[in-house]
Amino acid sequence: MVTIRARKNTKEGVHYRAQIRIFKNSKLVYTEAEAFGKKALAKAWVDRRELELCDPDQWRKHQQRGITVGHVLQTYMDDFMEVGSFGRRELATIKMLIRRSDIADLAAVHLRRKEVLEYLRRRLKEAKPQTVKNDIM
Repeated sequence: MVTIRARKNTKEGVHYRAQIRIFKNSKLVYTEAEAFGKKALAKAWVDRRELELCDPDQWRKHQQRGITVGHVLQTYMDDFMEVGSFGRRELATIKMLIRRSDIADLAAVHLRRKEVLEYLRRRLKEAKPQTVKNDIM
């Protein structure tokens, strides 16, 4: 469902609010809204976002929003502990990475090489190279 509504604001004139709502089985699963100064801009945004949301990769990224690197590491540790075993060093490294907000709080879906390299550079200032190597592994 898509709506574009005009609203008169006394200070800024008229603005248009475009809203996209997606329902599955009568349940709201996605909503997004933006405000624009012109109706044509609102319509163009709605058309572009609808096309983007039809792409399965974009939809998966939206569904995975909020999943952090720390959450992925915790899930990995919880699942792997049942089927295998960690050495003390590996377990300690994973737990340390989960506690470090500079890496654990990053959105997992947006994690790129740049963020990993920045983390490693910061980590080299506080730990020896062999310790940082353990973080990578």
